[in-house]
Amino acid sequence: MPVWAVVVAAGSGTRYGGAKQYERLGRGRVLDAAVAAAAAVVDGIVVVVAPERAA
Repeated sequence: MPVWAVVVAAGSGTRYGGAKQYERLGRGRVLDAAVAAAAAVVDGIVVVVAPERAA
């Protein structure tokens, strides 16, 4: 049975002062690190972003 991950990255980061999922972390962004970690152990990934960030 396939296992999927859902990475929820749609928050506005009001308390943080900005959208922390897009902050730099090493060579990428926090969101990149979350997706990479999930990709190592699941069959597929769904990333949930705010409508204005959707591609």
